[in-house]
Order: sequence, then structure tokens, then C-alpha cells
Amino acid sequence: MDIPVYFDETMKKGLSSTGIKLAWLQVNLTFGKFEKANLDELKETHVDNYDIIEVPFSFQKGNLNLRLAFNSKGEISGLFFVPINK
Repeated sequence: MDIPVYFDETMKKGLSSTGIKLAWLQVNLTFGKFEKANLDELKETHVDNYDIIEVPFSFQKGNLNLRLAFNSKGEISGLFFVPINK
């Protein structure tokens, strides 16, 4: 399955499957090997017209939140890796 099918039109234009793979590679080069997604710490919020979920990801060298923004149609309108300051 090609993940960009879940993207809104802006995301489809700005981030291809190859772009996602390259972003993931860069995250792994910077933070080390992916260890786990901490689903028990998943947070959901609503900002403006977007539903936001954040899932803490653990890597060998640090932690990041995967942040996804969903529009009113349930399409992904934003995808971010955000450093966790602890």
C-alpha cells in the first residue's frame, strides 16, 4: 500500500513515497535505529480544523514524536518528526 493515498492534495504534491523513505532514512541516520512506538503515550488534540495525534518514537540515540495532522475529511494534512525535550 502506498501511504500517500491517505494524504490530502497538498501533501501528495509535496511528499512522495520516495520522500517519506528518504525522511525516515535521515531520521535513522540522526537518531539511530528505531526501537519502538510508545502507543500507550499517544496524545490526541484538536487545533483549528485539524485532529492531531502524537506518538512518541524511541530510537537508539534519542526520542521523537511522530505528529500527524488530519483534516475534516480524515486525510493527512501534515506529518512531522518533533524532538522530545526531556
